[in-house]
Amino acid sequence: MTPLRFRAPALAAALLALAAANALASTQFLRRPDVHGDMVVFTSEGDLWLGSIAARTATRITTDEGAEGPAFFSPDGRQIAFAAQYDGGNDVYVMDVGGGIPRRITWDPVGARPLGWSADGREVLFRSQRWNT
Repeated sequence: MTPLRFRAPALAAALLALAAANALASTQFLRRPDVHGDMVVFTSEGDLWLGSIAARTATRITTDEGAEGPAFFSPDGRQIAFAAQYDGGNDVYVMDVGGGIPRRITWDPVGARPLGWSADGREVLFRSQRWNT
């Protein structure tokens, strides 16, 4: 398994840019960001948001009633893996960065949460406690 890269400087810059642009209401807290190039994906208000660091903008990319997050960019930046509570449980979904309908990839009765992607971008790494119950 390839070690995850430490992205603290990029995350700090992304969050400062988004906060400075007042992309969201000042009372909201930006959580669990992931950065790929100029893009940042984060959770706020129970939904996923996609931001541009250079443009200092952010757009809500999910609007389902279920809570979403955390989210992770694929290595090529074309897809986002995230956890969502669409059917009562917490499962892992994948969607294109450009939008579209999320595709469910786990059906875990105990719940699953993404941790990232394999280095080649073919698989989503996720955590589940189903084997511990």
